[in-house]
Amino acid sequence: MAEEGDTYRQKDLMRLSRQEDLDEYIFSKDPEDLPQLAGDYPVCEALKELTPIQRKVLWANVVRGYSTADIAEALGYSVRNVTKHRQKALEKVRLLVTGHKSL
Repeated sequence: MAEEGDTYRQKDLMRLSRQEDLDEYIFSKDPEDLPQLAGDYPVCEALKELTPIQRKVLWANVVRGYSTADIAEALGYSVRNVTKHRQKALEKVRLLVTGHKSL
């Protein structure tokens, strides 16, 4: 990270001007950071209550934008299993934030 008064090299600035590189620089690559990415206090606290696999699936799907099929392949799970983890995670967050099981 540059200190005050430091300058960035032109190559680094050009790299950060491309959206895909900027996303890689800004967004965490760790599903455990999902609660901090939420920002909103009730949502942040609810995300902390998810199981590690639920957090990993939501992080990959919502933050990184991976499809269910891509997540399933990466984790070695079935698409159905990933869908169930995502659904259970969203239901748990909704219940903890709103107090309602469904909308």
